[in-house]
Amino acid sequence: MAHIKPRYIRTGDFEGEFTVDDYGVFLNGGDLKHVSQFWEASVAQAQILDVAHERAVAATAAATHDPDPEEAGMAHERHEVLQLSDILVKANIFCLLAAFFEFAILEVYSLVVGGPPSVPRPELVKHILDPLRQRGIITEVPKEFRDHVLNNRDAVRNAFAHGRWTQLRAATEPIDLHDAFIGIIAYFGLVEENLRTNGFNP
Repeated sequence: MAHIKPRYIRTGDFEGEFTVDDYGVFLNGGDLKHVSQFWEASVAQAQILDVAHERAVAATAAATHDPDPEEAGMAHERHEVLQLSDILVKANIFCLLAAFFEFAILEVYSLVVGGPPSVPRPELVKHILDPLRQRGIITEVPKEFRDHVLNNRDAVRNAFAHGRWTQLRAATEPIDLHDAFIGIIAYFGLVEENLRTNGFNP
């Protein structure tokens, strides 16, 4: 089963089934156009991984019914492996979104300040987010971002990156990836508004 499912959304302005392809950041072709392009690349990468894995699981599930017992047995073993890798697929996609966030906010910082942080190894909050808050570029954290990205980021990234893979199932279980994509969009939608208010052309 795919992790990135379409979502039916009904608001004052929109109604219909939306996929993550329907969302974008910095779409007006300004100084952050390249961030928009990397967003599209990230969405494409996430969907390729998700769809390819879903198809592989379906193919091995069908092959477990092969009339040849040896072939069916091999397919069953492969199917079990792919079900285990399902956790890794979800973690990969979530970590890709978290990495995109850090890339995009660093590009916002560079636009606002005129270049990247001067320290060799900048800390996200101290050297990037706090200066942007002081300049009015970050004014609040949207609930969608807090609930679906920020509150899960450390648990998933730490378990995934530091080899605690036995903890990944519990870390990824509460995450709806479509909501995580919306969280990123909500965050940078607000950032874009604040950039324009402060005279930038994102």
